[in-house]
Amino acid sequence: MWLFILLAVILVGLTHWFLNGAYGYWRKRGVPSPPTKPWVGNLGPSIILTKSLGQIYTDMYNNYKGYQYIGFYKFRKPGLLIRDVELIKNLTIKDFSSFHDNDIEGDEELDPIFGKNPFVLKGKRWKVVRSQVTAAITTGKIKNMFNIMVNVVILVGLTHWFLNGAYGYWKKRGVPSPPTKPWVGNLGPSIILTKSLGQIYTDMYNNYKGYQYIGYYKIQQPGLLIRDVELIKNVIMKDFSSFHDNDVEGVEGLDPIFERNPFVLKGKRWKVVRSQVTAAITTGKIKNMFNIMVNVGKNLANMNSRILT
Repeated sequence: MWLFILLAVILVGLTHWFLNGAYGYWRKRGVPSPPTKPWVGNLGPSIILTKSLGQIYTDMYNNYKGYQYIGFYKFRKPGLLIRDVELIKNLTIKDFSSFHDNDIEGDEELDPIFGKNPFVLKGKRWKVVRSQVTAAITTGKIKNMFNIMVNVVILVGLTHWFLNGAYGYWKKRGVPSPPTKPWVGNLGPSIILTKSLGQIYTDMYNNYKGYQYIGYYKIQQPGLLIRDVELIKNVIMKDFSSFHDNDVEGVEGLDPIFERNPFVLKGKRWKVVRSQVTAAITTGKIKNMFNIMVNVGKNLANMNSRILT
């Protein structure tokens, strides 16, 4: 019994000494450090997934205002978080040769470009690549690249302005609109064949219940989807002359009947055919055609019955 107690005391003492030795590194050097947890140091919340490493470092940074640097522990390994701007400049420029080994690592086989970045390399490999990069990025070469960089910035700015202008049409008019993707508007899923146009329009219709209409973008061209029944009636009857140009088109020469349908025609051609169709489909003529349509329907039903029997 006494032997067991003695062994337990010795084990507790060794553990205490082991942890104090590991977590006393910054205290002995007078460096401020947040409280640690046994075995995990300051990274405990990242292990139990309550905080990311970025959140842990941000908390440490914010909790030690007024200090130039903070010591912490990655499990039992000491780490240093720099807050002072001048110190950061010295570390990344003047004294970087003493601080190039950091927590970021890259695998050259998985990513040949990122894996050669001096910020992720260590030891001799860092030294070799650093000499190659240093020779390539001289003051003269940076000056020569300046105009290219300016042109790139201008191009990016113009692209951003162009896209904002193209996709701001409905926003300026106070019309509800689903989020867009650059260059493809709201039709991206149909381009990569994950959804048909019908599915895209159905999703928009269902996602905007309570709205009379929804603005969307066919690539960069604005389009309008009507939900309200009364508005639909006005568009296809009373105000159709302002809405006859739609997305449905008929190819001339392929289907002589369908291509004369006013719903697929545009501009002057629509106006001519509409006047022809309107003259042919009056209330009186429809009444006269009713018996013919009934007889045709009966003949079709009889023919189907004979085929099935």
